[in-house]
Amino acid sequence: MAIEFKDRSEIYNDLITSVAEKESLIFNYEEKEVYELAYLIKWQIVEDAVKEIGKLQRKENLMIKLNEWIKYLNADSKKQPKIINSFRVDLDSIPNEELIKQFFSNGRLPNLYDLLKSKGKYRNRRNDIAHRFSKFRNQSKYKEYSIKVDAAINELIESLKI
Repeated sequence: MAIEFKDRSEIYNDLITSVAEKESLIFNYEEKEVYELAYLIKWQIVEDAVKEIGKLQRKENLMIKLNEWIKYLNADSKKQPKIINSFRVDLDSIPNEELIKQFFSNGRLPNLYDLLKSKGKYRNRRNDIAHRFSKFRNQSKYKEYSIKVDAAINELIESLKI
């Protein structure tokens, strides 16, 4: 089965749709003070987008390496390219920051990068909720974390819009 790649505008449209579809669900969980589920839903919006971005950037990186090899094999280049260690472009997990920075050449998404840090407090909280069913101590703690996810979503929307 072939891997399906979305282009930048499709990722943007999916992100906008996801935000719109999940907005009332998030609101309902917040109203019922089930902050953990609201936080996870917001995270899912971010994860879906960055996984598509990572997949698209991996494809781009692989295409560059393959083109270097094609030029070398066609004798258009005398320098032998580096060995391609992986042809994998699909993602099972959140892509690393470097891959996302390559996709967004301006690289100005500080809230997103902060949110996605593998050992950072926002991702640790997401993992604690998702895997260990931990809770937020109070609404203000949820708001502190929620604001960061909202900011990351807005950065993604603005950066993909271009």
